[in-house]
Amino acid sequence: MKTGAAFILWLLLVAGAVGHHGPEEVIAELTSLVALRPGDVDLLSRRATEYRALGMHAKAEADLRRVILVHPESGAETESLARVLWAQDKRGEAMRMVRRAVELAQPGRERGAVLILKAEWELARDTLNAAMRTCQRAFEEDPAGMVDWYLLRGRVEEQMGTWRERVAGLKAGYEALGSVVLRNAWVDASIDAGMFAAVTPVIEAELERARLKSTWLIRRGRVRLGTDAKEEGWSDLRAAIAELDRRIHPARPDAKLLVDRGWAKLWIGEAAAARADLVLARKHGGDPWETARLAGALGP
Repeated sequence: MKTGAAFILWLLLVAGAVGHHGPEEVIAELTSLVALRPGDVDLLSRRATEYRALGMHAKAEADLRRVILVHPESGAETESLARVLWAQDKRGEAMRMVRRAVELAQPGRERGAVLILKAEWELARDTLNAAMRTCQRAFEEDPAGMVDWYLLRGRVEEQMGTWRERVAGLKAGYEALGSVVLRNAWVDASIDAGMFAAVTPVIEAELERARLKSTWLIRRGRVRLGTDAKEEGWSDLRAAIAELDRRIHPARPDAKLLVDRGWAKLWIGEAAAARADLVLARKHGGDPWETARLAGALGP
């Protein structure tokens, strides 16, 4: 598909479709070019990308299928088609297509990334053993991995109830990549597993240096509740809620902060207030995984 790439780029630049136009204008320009060159897979691939940006998945699917008919060996387009199928809830076909994308991907990190996508969908379908095997295959392709690989594997392990493996995996990721995101995930996983001693120094150090302390107050509160220092734990959680009350904008609330406050309220026994925060977090685009975890803790 690279043969005509320079020519297509020139056409798009001449037409003014690159640089300053939004997806709708780019699509219009590309559609005009497709009318002139209906079999040009570079144009179709580019238009599919713009359709995806607008959430027009059915149109993206149609273009990608035309591309793959000409270039069935294209791993990138096969993965893109899998994604638009999944977005349309065509999950069985999406899984078949992502398996094909795994086969077409280059060994190493590229294939590992497609495997992680497959594992994410297997987790969504609650096929946990399959998701774990796929995560392991991804790390076989690229042992260092990437931040989201460790996070996804940790989610699978959480669902499987393999707490110590989850802690060890996230800690290994933090040590390998030095990511603060993985450090925080390791701390949370350790608290979930009741492994308080290893992470208490991290929590205290962050509370000492952090300007905004609510997240770390919640973590210390959980540790204190878990070590029978209940009054101190409740005090930390109430302090976190007070800070979050000041930070959460009443008209434009941050969904992540709402989830944090919901957890804190749940742990001090205010389940109804926690549920109200959950409803607001979902309304304002909260991460589905995080809201589902809070919902699970709250129960029906």
